[in-house]
Amino acid sequence: MPQNQMGFDDRIIADDCLTSQKTATSNYNIACTEAASEDLRDDLRNILNDELQNQAMIWNVMNRKGWYPVKQANQQDISAAQQKFRNMQNQIQQ
Repeated sequence: MPQNQMGFDDRIIADDCLTSQKTATSNYNIACTEAASEDLRDDLRNILNDELQNQAMIWNVMNRKGWYPVKQANQQDISAAQQKFRNMQNQIQQ
C-alpha cells in the first residue's frame, strides 16, 4: 500500500478524513438547529449538505476499496426496525 513521507498509508488518511467529516457534519447540524437567524440557518444547512456529500464521497471510496465493508441486514432485521419505528411514530402522535 502506498505511503506518504510521514508513513501514513491511504487507508489511514481516508479513515482520518472520514472521521473529520463526521465531526464536521455533527457540528454543522448542531449549529443549524441552534441558529436564531433564518438566513444563518439556511447558510449552515447549505454547508451541512456540502459536508454530507463530501462524507459520502469518502465513504464510497473506502467501501469500494474494502476499507469500510457493510454487513447486509437480513429481511427480518429490516422488518423489526421498521416496526419499531412505526411504533415510535404512533406513540409520538398520540
